[in-house]
Amino acid sequence: MPKLFRKEGDNELKEMLRLANSYEMMRVHRFFDVDQLKRAAIKTNGMKFWKQAKKYHMQLHERISKYKRLTKIALLYRWLRNLALVFVTILLPIFLIYPRNPSSVPSFFLFFLSPLFLLAFIILLWFVVFLRWYVNQFMTSEKLKGMDAHLMKIVQHYIDQIVASIKKSDLNPNDFKFKLFTDKYKNVKILKKPSFFRDFYVAIPNIEEKEGNGF
Repeated sequence: MPKLFRKEGDNELKEMLRLANSYEMMRVHRFFDVDQLKRAAIKTNGMKFWKQAKKYHMQLHERISKYKRLTKIALLYRWLRNLALVFVTILLPIFLIYPRNPSSVPSFFLFFLSPLFLLAFIILLWFVVFLRWYVNQFMTSEKLKGMDAHLMKIVQHYIDQIVASIKKSDLNPNDFKFKLFTDKYKNVKILKKPSFFRDFYVAIPNIEEKEGNGF
């Protein structure tokens, strides 16, 4: 699991933050360490949420190979997408602007290789679109089983707990960053939106909003 904390702070709040980010990763079917998630739940008296989500944990165990494959596909999609961006922003303008004089060796290669690079880009773009479709289809099918809504409630609960604790302890909200894949959660302030190189929101607890109900 990626490192979620870079600053010192309250240990229990760190575990809650780990749980919020982990359940969010589970919601979008990112592979993670199930045992580590359970240990964090024990430390924060969050076993009731672990038990409520037990069937989803069991589904992950039973379908672990499929989730691993999906994660690899998602990583491949992001890598190909970034490669396509590099091609469009750097290589393609060079092909269009560079003088194509056959007597010049660089121009000779650019002149004859440009169509090949363009064909490669079209194939690459097709793969990117197909992989994005595959991931979306899988996630849509899982949402129909109720997993998405239930895990969002758990994530919202931990967000509310962190916000309440920060208000009581007068801690710095900037020390607790969430990695969320939707902007529908309450009590969070979005710092960064998804971009071409990042597919999640970076958010911090919003102590100015009214606390959500969680569970």
